[in-house]
Amino acid sequence: PLGNLARTRPPLLLSPGGGERWQVGRTHSIVWKTAAPAVKLEYSTDNGAAWTLLQATYPGDLGTYDWAVPNAPSRKVLVRITELGGEGRVATSAAFDIADLVLTNLADNAVWQTGVPRAIEWTSATVEKIDLQLSTDDGLIWTTIASSLPAESGSYNWTPTTSAIALRIRAVDALAGSEVQDTAAGVFSIKSLALTVFAEPQALIATSPYTLSWTSGGVQTIDLAYSKDDGTTWIPIVSGAPARIPLSKTVGTYEWMVPFDPGMDYRLRVSDSDVPEIRAESAALFSIVPPALELLGTPGSLAAGSTFTIRWTSEWTENVRLEYAMDGTETWCPIADSVTATSGEFEWIVP
Repeated sequence: PLGNLARTRPPLLLSPGGGERWQVGRTHSIVWKTAAPAVKLEYSTDNGAAWTLLQATYPGDLGTYDWAVPNAPSRKVLVRITELGGEGRVATSAAFDIADLVLTNLADNAVWQTGVPRAIEWTSATVEKIDLQLSTDDGLIWTTIASSLPAESGSYNWTPTTSAIALRIRAVDALAGSEVQDTAAGVFSIKSLALTVFAEPQALIATSPYTLSWTSGGVQTIDLAYSKDDGTTWIPIVSGAPARIPLSKTVGTYEWMVPFDPGMDYRLRVSDSDVPEIRAESAALFSIVPPALELLGTPGSLAAGSTFTIRWTSEWTENVRLEYAMDGTETWCPIADSVTATSGEFEWIVP
């Protein structure tokens, strides 16, 4: 009879078929065909030298078993089913791999900065090379940012180039594709912030206005500060200034009244008010020099009661004080305490 013929057919293991790469922690189906009422399910990670029991007795007619792949990476994995009752016939798969790949250092809601290298780290087992991929749409589309990296290195320094929000990163086995991969649980964002002033050394005139400028992406407000000791300490200029000027998506400016603080080797810093770690410092140092003021001509001999016109030139100076000395430069006597600098002259009646 046909039923007797069916019972004589040997069991057939359909999946795994050999050559697969199954990842630790994922669920894969063991699939078979058998006429036996029950089967025993086992797996081996050493090409059959030793076997680990999955199910001692499992209904044979179900034909499938969902296996949560154990944390036992190996390149010599086998699965077998053994018919219970009768002849105890066995079906064994060809060898396949159990692999593992886990991203380890991507915190949720992290904020990274363009132009600043950040380490992406992972652990792996039985993986030779990996690809790192980035998604800006919660995993619908992935773009490769680095390919065929040696898995054993465990780390890659990636330098973001564009600001964005709600990003995800995943590591993918370059051989197995998405069958062996890990997607970071958390999302992160990338901000950009860069100064567009002081690319080269420059001298600023004290008490004069100077336009500080920068570009940004994903930043709402900024803080500005300058340092007199190359970044050891910082002196605030402004806090919470808008990151962008009206009608601009990236450019920001601030009119700084340069303080009367003459000196050399100063540095400028701009930082995100909300995330101070997002910052940029001027590429070059700058200096602050006193306003320029030059006396024109020398009076020579002056007669008491006569009128002499004192003349000068100035830059970035609002008012000047005029004085004279009878004994060289030892004792100065006042002529006028405050004269508008832009007038450039003063009529002095010689005492």
